[in-house]
Amino acid sequence: MSWLIEVSLPWPPTALSPNFKAHWSKRYGATKRYRQACWAITMAHSRVHLFGQLHMDLTFVRPNKRLFDLDNLVARMKSGIDGMADALSINDAQIVSHSARVAQDEVGGYVIMRLGEAHNEGGHTGNASGSNSRPRR
Repeated sequence: MSWLIEVSLPWPPTALSPNFKAHWSKRYGATKRYRQACWAITMAHSRVHLFGQLHMDLTFVRPNKRLFDLDNLVARMKSGIDGMADALSINDAQIVSHSARVAQDEVGGYVIMRLGEAHNEGGHTGNASGSNSRPRR
């Protein structure tokens, strides 16, 4: 797949983990700061205009050799994805599929986020209008 955008984002804070147990204000502050950081980084590195349905690929480069749960890492990225979507002026509902992996041979403490056109089963890309319409039942 050819990527329309690739951005390296900071490692998501522990406070954004679904398993983090602390006062709500700690999570709120971490969410706000991480969203803002991801927005700023995306704004500084990308001036592309995206439309239609998108596929997102996440590569987590661990800060140390500790093992991390992939589902938890993806959940930690929620506010980062929102910040990136704000910077690109897209609705995160346009991201209709994603893939995620943890880099096994690297250490560094960052996340590589890539966006490309989503392909449905017929091999066609998303619609150009960016509408999120569903078939009626």
